[in-house]
Amino acid sequence: MGNVREKTTRILLLSRIHKSRVDQDVKSERSLRIWPLFEYERGETGYSRISFFYLLPFKDEGFDRSWFPLFRVFDWEKDPQGGISTNLLWGFYKRMKKEATDSWEVAHLVGLKRGEGWKRLFFLKGLFQYRSDERTADLRLFYAPFRLRWSHRNPSNPPLLKGARGDY
Repeated sequence: MGNVREKTTRILLLSRIHKSRVDQDVKSERSLRIWPLFEYERGETGYSRISFFYLLPFKDEGFDRSWFPLFRVFDWEKDPQGGISTNLLWGFYKRMKKEATDSWEVAHLVGLKRGEGWKRLFFLKGLFQYRSDERTADLRLFYAPFRLRWSHRNPSNPPLLKGARGDY
């Protein structure tokens, strides 16, 4: 098609290898599927995805967006900016690493979010939260509108009860 070259190879209707390349540009996209074991995709913008135990033998863009997350057991994605996302067992374990933040979560029971100079640890999807930065630390229980706060700089200060303000 014009200056775009595409090649698709199928083996027994279960495996598919697809390559696409634009003649003048270095940009190309590739995909490899061996059903039901895995699928690998790399887009021309730098987007990559690996899915293991890919349970459906066909691919459709609309269906992929809406329903395929239910049919992928393990999913790993990398976006063009370098952000990485991992999803195992339909969200039982999630990990996201984008720019200056890194987060992971296990079954909505425990999770950790970290950034440059701050971190947030939560249990039961935020029922118990601990948040710390370079100057202070907070403890928040049962989604209460107040938190227990103390300073790292002067450990002789007792913890203070403060109203909940800011990003939680």
